[in-house]
Amino acid sequence: MTLSNNSKNDVYSLIKALTPSEKRHFTNFSKRHIIGKQNNYAALFDAIKKQDKYDEEKLKKEFPNLTRLKNQLYSNILRSLRELKEKNLDNQLHCLRQNVEILYEKGLYDKCKLYISKWKKMAFDHDRPLELLKVSDYERLLYLRTKSKNDDINCLTKEIQETEKLAIKLISTHFSLLNLYDQAFFLQSKENNLQKDNTQATQKALALQKELEAIDIDFHSSFQLQKLYFLIESLLNQLLKTPTHALLSNQKLLDLYNTFPLIKEANYTRYLRALNNLCSGLIRNKRYEDLPEIINIMSTTEVETPRDKAMRFHLSSSNKLLYLFKTYDFDNASDLGETMEKELNAHKSNLTLQNIIVIYHNLSILYFALEEYPKALDWCRKITDHYKKPIRQDIQRAQKTFELIFQYEIENNPDYNKLSP
Repeated sequence: MTLSNNSKNDVYSLIKALTPSEKRHFTNFSKRHIIGKQNNYAALFDAIKKQDKYDEEKLKKEFPNLTRLKNQLYSNILRSLRELKEKNLDNQLHCLRQNVEILYEKGLYDKCKLYISKWKKMAFDHDRPLELLKVSDYERLLYLRTKSKNDDINCLTKEIQETEKLAIKLISTHFSLLNLYDQAFFLQSKENNLQKDNTQATQKALALQKELEAIDIDFHSSFQLQKLYFLIESLLNQLLKTPTHALLSNQKLLDLYNTFPLIKEANYTRYLRALNNLCSGLIRNKRYEDLPEIINIMSTTEVETPRDKAMRFHLSSSNKLLYLFKTYDFDNASDLGETMEKELNAHKSNLTLQNIIVIYHNLSILYFALEEYPKALDWCRKITDHYKKPIRQDIQRAQKTFELIFQYEIENNPDYNKLSP
């Protein structure tokens, strides 16, 4: 690949677009692909990576054959990214499927059968029922090509049918659990059963719990089914006011993510939410002493996308504040507000409006607790002055009361005409 003359900084732009893990992978890749006695293109990579602004003239002094090296570097970065992408679950399944197709077409049926087994296991372990149906197609083709007169056709076709039955069962169970989850989530949202007694909601939750217990799922594989099961279990236990059981479900969900690292890495947002659910469970059970460890895991989880970084900031900062308010440990909170403000500016473009309102609210309450009343009022007014949409109306209504309290603390004589409309 040759870079155009009009794109001198293409390599610079590509390097700056790489995530930390992609940069690490390229460094390891370059050590395995040395050109000549040493990797000058790797040295160029390090030099460009350090530049805040692309400086062609400076690079020419250090690298005489700059144009050739840039082409080399650009090409090898793309090779490295392709190699990294192949480690992704979807690409692994795709590669296994292609291997099966190639070996079948070449008539290498023994090797083809070996790859079918690998493909089948990966599809099952990672909840890909549609992929399992594709596996069964090749199992059938392979059987037709390799059967002999002495083969027991019933025995051979039984294995194929078992694969298809398994795929159909996974799909059916998945939709049954989704239906239960929708009902449990709607019931919790509608009845707000954690805060008031409601006999009808309790009876409905008990009925849903019986339906959940009747669903047969395999707890030794299938991530997606287990995840839905534990989420529903947690919701129903919250509705039934059994927080200890809900906490156990939250812990099982987190353990599940740690058992399937590929799935965790593919969707860190959901993993962060699982950590957040565990924090909520600990709070409901008043196990405040266990919160710092989970909050630390949440805030130090290595994520790469801007969206995941924004979510990590939002959830970890919210739980830090909850911990402070539950333990009244404000001695170590003096710098938290400033840190949250800096991170908010860094991540605001990747936060939802609902997230932003929650963070503004948290900052106003934090500064009130720290007796920094002018700052508390400023953050309070950011909500009432700028956000008129029907989002988190509970917070928007509460802010009017808080605004009055903050004004009182500042002036000792609040002007009711200054309140936001």
